[in-house]
Amino acid sequence: MNIREANYLQTIHRRKNMSNKTISILKERRSAERRVILAPNDIRGFVENGYCVLVEQDAGQDVGFSDSDYIDAGARISTQDEAWRQASLVLKYKAPGPDEWKFFRPGLVVASFMHAEGNMQFTEAMRSSGLTSYALEFFQTPDGQFPVPITDNEISGRLAVILGAYHLGVGVAPIHRTF
Repeated sequence: MNIREANYLQTIHRRKNMSNKTISILKERRSAERRVILAPNDIRGFVENGYCVLVEQDAGQDVGFSDSDYIDAGARISTQDEAWRQASLVLKYKAPGPDEWKFFRPGLVVASFMHAEGNMQFTEAMRSSGLTSYALEFFQTPDGQFPVPITDNEISGRLAVILGAYHLGVGVAPIHRTF
């Protein structure tokens, strides 16, 4: 997520007229998911605008961000339970899993790549809880662009070329990191 996208989320937060300005960044729990929704540099913008940012312990560890990096950016490290219960806005990369639905409540805003289509249990858990959810894959700018998925698509496209060249024996070094 880049600064423009973070600013958009701040606008949503203001429009919802939330008095609690606590944002939580959670560790991803789905198998093979290693990403984190915001890097430490992205946290600074929220902190500078008066938000309390909670980052779940080790949320960025798999992509090279330590808890200290987040602390240096102005965030506070928390447990999963504290991050869900104290936040008015929860940011995740992937949609909350069934083990996280217990934290849904009225007034909570959750923004992530939801991909809720076809998942009636997830959709019903969100609807019945009274939370507000934003599917990042559908954020659209006034000029019709979908900026959030573009970043993922660009990364996937570049990796496809690199891995394709490697497997064709063009001499590109293999990538040893799982994304």
